[in-house]
Amino acid sequence: MKSVYRPEFIIIIMAAICIPCRAFAQCHFNNLVVNGDFSSGNTGFSSSYRFCDTDLCLYAEDTYTVAPDVEKYHPDFSGADHTSGGGNYLIVNGAGTPGTEVWTQTITVNPNTEYNFSAWVSSLTSGDVAQLQFSINSDVLGSSYYAPSSVDTWENFDIMWNSGNATTATITILDQNTTAGGNDFGLDDIRFIESCALATHFLDISAFNKNASTELKWSTISERASNYFEVQRSSDGINFHSIGKVKAKGNSASIAHYSFEDTKEIPGPFYYRVVEYDDEYRKEFSSIVTSEENDRMIVFPNPCAGELNIIFLEHSHDLIHVSLTDIMVRYIPLENKKTEDIAGKKVYDLSGLTSGVYFLNIETDSGRKSGKNYNTISTPHSLTR
Repeated sequence: MKSVYRPEFIIIIMAAICIPCRAFAQCHFNNLVVNGDFSSGNTGFSSSYRFCDTDLCLYAEDTYTVAPDVEKYHPDFSGADHTSGGGNYLIVNGAGTPGTEVWTQTITVNPNTEYNFSAWVSSLTSGDVAQLQFSINSDVLGSSYYAPSSVDTWENFDIMWNSGNATTATITILDQNTTAGGNDFGLDDIRFIESCALATHFLDISAFNKNASTELKWSTISERASNYFEVQRSSDGINFHSIGKVKAKGNSASIAHYSFEDTKEIPGPFYYRVVEYDDEYRKEFSSIVTSEENDRMIVFPNPCAGELNIIFLEHSHDLIHVSLTDIMVRYIPLENKKTEDIAGKKVYDLSGLTSGVYFLNIETDSGRKSGKNYNTISTPHSLTR
C-alpha cells in the first residue's frame, strides 16, 4: 500500500505580512456568550434542570447550581472552577432522562461567518462519566463528548461552526448519559468567538536527535495574544500527549524562535507537534515532525530569490507530485518553471512570482503523511518593499 509524505510549506513575501495585521483590526475576539464563566451566577442562560441553592440540594438528580464550593451542595462531589480554582462554575447532577437541556443560550451571529465554540468539562465523582452532546440550531457538533475519567480534571471541547444563512445561533448542551451512579459534572468557560485570521502564524518546526534527547525548534512569523506553546509527543503520529510547555511572546510582529528538549528515557521513534494557545483559549497546531525527517528532504533557499531546490537525501523516494497554490488556494502552474529534474533533485524557478503568500505541497510514495510545515519564500522585489 502506498504511503505519502506530504510536507506543505507556506510561502510569504514582505508585502503579504501586513495582511494579518489588517484582518485583526476587523476581527471580534471577544466572547459572545453571556456569562460564559458563570461569574455573574445563575444568569444569561436557561436550563431544563432544576436550579437549587441550599446545602446538600444536589443529592437529587437533574439539579444544578452555580457556585465555587461544590462540597456544600454534595459532600461526595469534588472540584473547583477551571480558571482560578476559586470562582463560580456550573455544577450538575446528571438527569436520568436523555435529551434534557443542561445549558442553552441564543446568540446573534453574522451570516456566512466562521465561529469557534469551546467549553471546559470536568467530572465531579467517579463512576460513569457524563456523555455530553453539543449542538447549534439543532445541528449536532461532532460526536458525543465524554467527561474526563479523572475527578477534578478539566478537558476542553473545541470545534468550528459556520453560520451559513443563520442570523442567530442557539447553543445547547445535553447530557445523554442516563446512569444514576456517577454522571455528575462541571461546565465552565463556555466561549463562542468569531474566527478571523489566525493570531499566531507558525513559520517552521524541526526535531533533532541528540545523545539521550530530542531537541525541538520552532519559529513564528507573528503572534497576537499568544499565551503558551504546548509540546506534544506521539509514538504513532496520531495520538499525542503533552510533555511540556513554553511561554509565548504574547504579541510580536517579527519572527520569534523557540526550543524545547525532550529528555525521554524510552525508545523511539517519536512524532512531535507544538500547539499554541492564546489568551482566548483558541489553539493553532504546527506540523507533525520527527527527527528522522530532517535526513530525508531539504527545501532551500528560504526565502527564495529565484530557484527553489528540492533535494531528497534518500534516493528511494519516488516523487509523485509538486503543487503550488496562492493564499486564495489557486493553483500556480509549475511544469514550465522546472529547470532541473534528476533523481533525488527538483529545481523550480520562482523568480516570476508576484509578491504574495503561497503554499508548496510535495508528495512522494515513501515515508508518511504529515501536516503543515511553515517556511518563508519570497520573490526578489518583495525584499525591498
